[in-house]
Parts: sequence; C-alpha cells; structure tokens
Amino acid sequence: MMYPNGDPSTEDDGPKHARTETFDAVTDRADDTAEHKLAWGSVTAYHGRRRARQSLRALRPAGRAQLVALVLAVIAALGLSLVLVRDRPPPGPASGAEPPLVPGLPVIPTVDESPTGAPLSGSPAGSGSRAPHRTPASASPGASPTAAPPSAAPSPSPSPSPLAPTTYEAESGANLLTSGARVAGMSGASGGRAVYALGAPNLGVLRFRAVEVPATGTYTLTIHYQNPWSIDRTAQISVNGGAPVTLRFSPTGTCCLQTRTMSVTFNAGAANTVELANPDDRAPDIDRIVVSG
Repeated sequence: MMYPNGDPSTEDDGPKHARTETFDAVTDRADDTAEHKLAWGSVTAYHGRRRARQSLRALRPAGRAQLVALVLAVIAALGLSLVLVRDRPPPGPASGAEPPLVPGLPVIPTVDESPTGAPLSGSPAGSGSRAPHRTPASASPGASPTAAPPSAAPSPSPSPSPLAPTTYEAESGANLLTSGARVAGMSGASGGRAVYALGAPNLGVLRFRAVEVPATGTYTLTIHYQNPWSIDRTAQISVNGGAPVTLRFSPTGTCCLQTRTMSVTFNAGAANTVELANPDDRAPDIDRIVVSG
C-alpha cells in the first residue's frame, strides 16, 4: 500500500527508540539502587547485630553482679528478721508489777532475806519481811496464808563410840596354847612373862579367846613381841578362823619389845578369837595384844 506521506509505522521510530532507552536506563539505575540498598542494609544489619552482641556481652557481667547483690540483700534481710524475732523478749507483766493471783489459792507472804538469813539492806530495820501479797477476792473468808513448816533434816544414825585400848596378855589362862607353846619369863614384858616356842619346829600355836568389842566393825590390832634373832621372824595371824595374814617381825634383841599393827574385823560381842602360828618357820615370842577402835 502506498502512502503519500510515507509509511506511518516508521515515522516515529527515532523518538520511540529514545524513550525505550531512557526507560531501560531508569530501570537499571533502579535495580542498582535496590541492590545497593539491599547490600547496605545487610551491612548495616550485620553491624547492628555485632554491636548488640557486644553490648550484651558488656552487660552480662553487670547483670550477674546485680543478681548476686540482690540475692545477698534478700538473705541479709531474712537473717536480720530472724535475729530480731529471736531476741524479742516474751510478753509478760511490766517490771515491778505483781504476778497475777489465782483465785482460790492462799497467798504465802514472802520474806526478803540474804543467804545467811539476815534481812536485806532494802528491808525496813527490824522487820525482816515485806507486806504479803493481797488476798484475792474469791478466797474463802477467814482463811489466813500459812507457810508449810520446813521439813526436819534426818539426823545421822549414831555411830558406835570408839573402843578404848583393851589389853589381852599372852600368858593369860583364858588363852589356848597348843603343840609345845609355853609361858616363860621375858625381860621388858608387861607382866614379866610371855609365850615362847610358836611356829616351827614344834608348830606351837597361841590363840587369844574372848576378845570383846561393842559392835561389828574394823578395829586395830597391835601385837607386842620380842625377836632375839638377828633376822626377821614371820607369823600368820588368823581372826575368827578366817584366812591367815602373814606379818614380818624385825629383830629386837633380848632386852626390848616392839610392836606390829594391822586392821582386823571383829563381830559384836566377846566371842572373837585371834590366833598366831607359823607352820613353816619360827614365830616371834608374844607378850600381849591390844585391841582399839
């Protein structure tokens, strides 16, 4: 088809192409701007998160310290409360107030006395006591306060009086001599005589009979003897047939006497016996025995 003024489809190709290029350029710039903004936003977000983490790390120690301080403050407050509650005095009557009276019970007057029984310095002179507490209104009329009498302390049981020293002579006829034991004179003896030949080799025995004491108990037995040997002699002493006790008697010579003492148990009465013997060796010569307690 022929157009007088030429092909209309091609008459505006120049401007159209110019507009197309302008739109493409704008679109490219927009894309570049968007990519730039996206990249910058990513960088900004990364730096923001990094600062936040750094700030959080800086705050963590401070947060822990504050939490520990808070816990310690709470514990201290609780402890102070417990101490105050424990030290609080129990409720009671005011200082100086009289204790409450129980209806129906008598009132016992109190006396201000020192441990020695004398009135205290705050009491009136000569009185030695203060006024009794008031009697409750509910108490029965005519009833007067009375104090219970102090109980008497039990008196100790009387002990037997000590036994005065009692002498029993060896040569007395009340004694029993066996197996060759004999009576002969002795220098320094109380009665001038004594009992010899006790113990080995003839096994002489001396038994004191009728030893009397007032009560059963422990007494002191003193033996007056003579040992002319230069070495010790021994004797076995038996009381009331009990197990014998062996004593050693040191030398005395032929002029003098010595004593040996021992503790023995006698029964009350005059049936006690003391026996001296020695089945193995020679016993000392005996002048007398003395019982005391």
